[in-house]
Amino acid sequence: MVIEVISPATRSYNLVEKAKVYRDAGVTEYWIFDPEPREVTVHRVDRPENEVLVRQGGRLESTAVPGFCIEVAWL
Repeated sequence: MVIEVISPATRSYNLVEKAKVYRDAGVTEYWIFDPEPREVTVHRVDRPENEVLVRQGGRLESTAVPGFCIEVAWL
């Protein structure tokens, strides 16, 4: 599992290209916190269709690390 905070300068690279880099490296879950819209994008590549969730609130639970969760508002 990877959790990353992106900066405006690398936003498009992190949202598109870096997800592919992590997937190719075998990372099964990748969370990206984007401070501009205050949202988290979760990539779960262990799912049949590479699930992608975008959340601006609520609780996120990891499928890669059992018991790990976070409230998006904490970020």
